[in-house]
Amino acid sequence: MNDGYQRRDGVDFLYDKADFNRQKYGMHLKFGLFLSLGRHFGFNFYGGLGFRFKQVTFGNLVNAREGIAERPRHGFTTIYEKEESDFRPNPTLGVKFFL
Repeated sequence: MNDGYQRRDGVDFLYDKADFNRQKYGMHLKFGLFLSLGRHFGFNFYGGLGFRFKQVTFGNLVNAREGIAERPRHGFTTIYEKEESDFRPNPTLGVKFFL
């Protein structure tokens, strides 16, 4: 089965085999509140803001050629379809129950 991806310059490629590489970096600053409901249990409420940087590349392509891969996606894309570098904020919000 042939697969494909889109390069950073917008050119679509098909290939028989490729190495997929994804590197992610990030950092969060979190703040929390412990709410004790007795000696043995309680809640930890927390939230924060951070950032993430993601870089997706394809290498060692076998039988690479220009073309568009047809996939039934139902309107969704995956991380395996496009070379990209992406920098975004990354908020955090949560609750933990502890004993």
